[in-house]
Amino acid sequence: MLRKISVFILFVFVAQMATSQTVEVLNKPNKRNLTTGYYFDCLHVQIDTTKLVFMATLKATGEKNEGYISALYTAVKQRANELGANCFSLRSYTCLDDSEKAVLIVDAYYANDSILTLNENLHAKNIIYIFSTEKWNDALEYNFKINENIKSLHALEYCEYKLSADEKATLYFGKNFIIKEEFEYHENREAKFVFVPYRGSKLKPEVFIFSNGIYFGVQSKRNKLSHIENSLGWLLVCIFHKAL
Repeated sequence: MLRKISVFILFVFVAQMATSQTVEVLNKPNKRNLTTGYYFDCLHVQIDTTKLVFMATLKATGEKNEGYISALYTAVKQRANELGANCFSLRSYTCLDDSEKAVLIVDAYYANDSILTLNENLHAKNIIYIFSTEKWNDALEYNFKINENIKSLHALEYCEYKLSADEKATLYFGKNFIIKEEFEYHENREAKFVFVPYRGSKLKPEVFIFSNGIYFGVQSKRNKLSHIENSLGWLLVCIFHKAL
């Protein structure tokens, strides 16, 4: 019974999240005869988009208090997949102090499997990307420790840690850094993307769990890092500021 209630609450949350974002098609060529997809890979800057099939320019808009990048990305991804797109490049993300809206604009494309494989290979490997929070007005400081080095992040900041060959790195977080998670080097292992929780918080910020092509907004359990699906992770790298 408890499981059924949890599932119902989850889908209500998803429905509310979907309706809080609007997506506009700014530019779209004639209709393509492509099937609806689930993938939405973030394109590396070295990919020549002239070799791809342009599907549309999409603009997602949300209220600032709801328009976190993850939610805007999820709305764009759903619309792009409906058009047959399976990859994208970022045009802009805007969240200004004098505006009540957050806006994400991307160009959506269709790429064949060989180009998608090339795109995957071009992205950096064996790097841990650690993010603070998507909340633009959050004044908290997000502290963590990687091995023995203490780091601090503010809103919309990230840092990266590159694993050396055969290295095992430990990320410590939470109150007094008593919680840890290990990351191990493997040849050609894809980058890892995580949100680090606020040091004193009992629950982490909202995370988006990817399942069967849909992002579900949930709050994760205590004392766990929020792992991020790779395409969203690369988008966050483009938008967040790298901490000094």
